[in-house]
Amino acid sequence: MSRRQRLERTPDEAPTREKVLAEAMVVLAEDGFDRFSVQRVLDGAEISRATLYRHFSDVDGLIEAAMVETFRQQVDVYLGVSRQLVEESTDLQSFRQGLKRLLDAFSELPAQVRVQRAHTLVLGTSRPQFGEAVAAVQESLTDGWEEVIRSAQGRGFVRKELDPRAPAVVIQAFSLGRIIDDAAATRMSNASWAQIFFEFFDRAFLVNSD
Repeated sequence: MSRRQRLERTPDEAPTREKVLAEAMVVLAEDGFDRFSVQRVLDGAEISRATLYRHFSDVDGLIEAAMVETFRQQVDVYLGVSRQLVEESTDLQSFRQGLKRLLDAFSELPAQVRVQRAHTLVLGTSRPQFGEAVAAVQESLTDGWEEVIRSAQGRGFVRKELDPRAPAVVIQAFSLGRIIDDAAATRMSNASWAQIFFEFFDRAFLVNSD
């Protein structure tokens, strides 16, 4: 939506759109892309179908907006807790301990969260306008991880000779790697994933404490 269109909204339009979008995100999280129910969104947001189409061009537009906003909120959470870890760690040892706890927590996220993110990225390659929105969020995620890595380098936790983009990309690659494992007949446990990721990141990127 253009800046002009946003400025021309009536006072109640923005809250209504946000309410519809929030309900669509709930339905998407609970039922997934394939079983997405517009009627559930209408019932939950307590609006008519005509009102829905005043804010979204069609059902695909609603779903895509929900996928992008879900992705954006996930990015905010991931980067927020990671920045907090760097800021609150008093030394390398406390950073390592905090990183392990953080990875343990991330590993407990439902597989559906990872699958939906992969679906969002893949779908973005076939729908140009949607792809632009996804690409913008993805870029903010990678840039955010680079910022976190630079901060950790400044605190003496991550090796300073590293290009921050390398660990920023690797962090995301591990997340996508779990999706592959999710599809396997024999899957690794959450604890195993967290431990392997921690050991790799520790050896490849963290300052040697010896």
